[in-house]
Amino acid sequence: MTMASTFRAENDYTVWCELRSQLIGLRSLLEEQSCSAMKDLGIEDSGFNKGMNAFITYLAQTPYNNLGWEVRANESNNDTLLRPLIISLLGGCGFIDVVNEARKRFDRHYNAVMSGADSNSGDLIHPDLRFSVYSTCMRHGDEKTLDRLLEASSLTTALLFM
Repeated sequence: MTMASTFRAENDYTVWCELRSQLIGLRSLLEEQSCSAMKDLGIEDSGFNKGMNAFITYLAQTPYNNLGWEVRANESNNDTLLRPLIISLLGGCGFIDVVNEARKRFDRHYNAVMSGADSNSGDLIHPDLRFSVYSTCMRHGDEKTLDRLLEASSLTTALLFM
């Protein structure tokens, strides 16, 4: 964890891919060990996920603050690839700024799709960010969110094959 914390200011996509993979793997391994030991003792969730999410959020906030949500003119391929990775990572950890922005973008997107907006509409989610927004909304949403996502998705798919 100490070594991982040195990557807080890292902005290279390839490094973040590996870092994300290792952190998620570590979380899974430790969570599995922690959960089985706790269950054996009859103790509920130890809160390990909260701590791991806080650590991942600590690491990813600097690149998130540097990149933001909007694609910039003439930005590097690295930034274009890194943005959705960081947003997905923070969304998965429940970072409230990302969760709220993802919900706001999904609501605008849903309303635009349902009203038949064309692909040039500024309300549609940028294709590079759709997975990040959808997965964040699903992870932190409810049944209504799922229904809206499925509805918008089926309408979009139907329009593609007309």
